[in-house]
Amino acid sequence: MVRSRRTKIAAEEKTRLVLAVLAGEMTCAEAARRCGVASTQVTKWKHQFLEAGAQRLQEVPSGAAHGAGSPEQRRLRMENEQLKLALAEATVQLRIWQRGAALADQVLPGPRNPKRSSRSAGFEVRAIGRHRRADLSPPAGPTARW
Repeated sequence: MVRSRRTKIAAEEKTRLVLAVLAGEMTCAEAARRCGVASTQVTKWKHQFLEAGAQRLQEVPSGAAHGAGSPEQRRLRMENEQLKLALAEATVQLRIWQRGAALADQVLPGPRNPKRSSRSAGFEVRAIGRHRRADLSPPAGPTARW
């Protein structure tokens, strides 16, 4: 299969060809013929593939060296951990409050008759500012007082 000079080859196809060459399934010349490029191009892809893999292996921190990095990265990791802990504490506190409110509703149910609730508790609640004193009729009886 011969390709035109400007045809782009997908990265997946390049990777598949390079892996086949590295595994010994085909030679660089065979891979080049399959994609319609020069064998030197396949050789370049193979070298790029191997260099990128080696570079990536050097960059990845291993085990104990995971904490290494620039001071800025270490600071950001510490800040991230502190923020995660703060969020966890706030979540726990919120759940405690929610459960406390639910328990309070179970233990202290609301009044059955809201109009009589204040009287049964032993005190009377009066609305402030609803009526002016002049609008009210005087108390009935000789002993009644305002």
